[in-house]
Amino acid sequence: MSTRSDDICRIVLALAKLGVASVDYLKAVTGLPRHRIEMILAMLEAYRLVERVSDTSEVGPCSRCPFAGLCDASKRKRIREVKFYRVTTRALEACKRRKGS
Repeated sequence: MSTRSDDICRIVLALAKLGVASVDYLKAVTGLPRHRIEMILAMLEAYRLVERVSDTSEVGPCSRCPFAGLCDASKRKRIREVKFYRVTTRALEACKRRKGS
């Protein structure tokens, strides 16, 4: 069973690996339930350890996403708003320190 701090670092490291990611991507990569990822992202966003990306041009088109087949947005004709997140350096350093100890 993983601890909350383990789950937080899994999300932070997954965000750092891609640069920018959605909840659907994080769910596929980490294996954590969607509600847990959303809760952790909300907490990290409140502490300014992750930030929401407002300009989707930083993300790229769905056709370039490795998880386009898993995402609802790419399957529907009506595109829903997908929130993308980016990790801050401070959060990444904290997880790397934790992993190293």
